[in-house]
Amino acid sequence: MNTAIIAAAGSGARMASGRAKQFLLLDGTPIIVHTLRLFEVCDDVHEVIVVLPPDHASQFLASLAGYGLRKVGRIVPGGATRTESVHRGLLAIRSATAEVVVIHDGVRPFVTPQEISQTVVAAREHGAAILVASAVDTIKRVSAGSVIGTLDRNVLRLL
Repeated sequence: MNTAIIAAAGSGARMASGRAKQFLLLDGTPIIVHTLRLFEVCDDVHEVIVVLPPDHASQFLASLAGYGLRKVGRIVPGGATRTESVHRGLLAIRSATAEVVVIHDGVRPFVTPQEISQTVVAAREHGAAILVASAVDTIKRVSAGSVIGTLDRNVLRLL
């Protein structure tokens, strides 16, 4: 069974919105739900574990029924860091049936089901895989406040 861990336990402090990013509304729906819907329709993901801030887990679980997200099998309370939150998600996987584990950021709702599937296939073939995007922006190297060069975007990838 392929399992996705959706890491969404952050507080969104850098957004300074007073509300965690994953619960902000995008077209009237929480961002986290947009992300979960992509995994719901991806045939290569069979179960989803959502890692949330501990004080939001039960409230979110109660709201899931209204969104038809049948693949969400567990809600796990997150830790103090992203690493700890992902670790808690990994501990929630049923090891007896685990095949490929997908880890995705809950506030990145613009991945496609096809990209998820391609990454699962690549992970199965190579033992691990990571989905990246080509850099399209010009990126400068800076030292002591001065531009010292331009990085070759053809060899750069964004996570």
